[in-house]
Amino acid sequence: MLRAGSDAPPDATRNRTNTTPFSVAARVDVPGAPPDPILAPAAGIFTFTGAGFVAGSTEVLLDTLPLTPSALPLLPGTFNVASATSITFRRPDNMPAGRYTVRVRVNQVESPPALWIQV
Repeated sequence: MLRAGSDAPPDATRNRTNTTPFSVAARVDVPGAPPDPILAPAAGIFTFTGAGFVAGSTEVLLDTLPLTPSALPLLPGTFNVASATSITFRRPDNMPAGRYTVRVRVNQVESPPALWIQV
């Protein structure tokens, strides 16, 4: 929640706004040059970094296809929050050829699109 006001008495109690819900998206690092950095897999595993990833509260989607949270080793169509700053995933085996946006949501707050994969 976010509220604006004064900390100086007597204004501290009379000059204050109502509280408002405030959400901050996780940061997703961009390893390549914009406008469309493409992630490259290493042995079929994609890895990206950022900040604010939370195990159990993070979702990863490829366009509209949600990946399933998983422990290691990763199976096709799964992802793992390795730490608060790193996520690894494997794309599903049956994806048609094309470019897919990697979408990240933490606590239902989606980060701006920053990464793509090429199948």
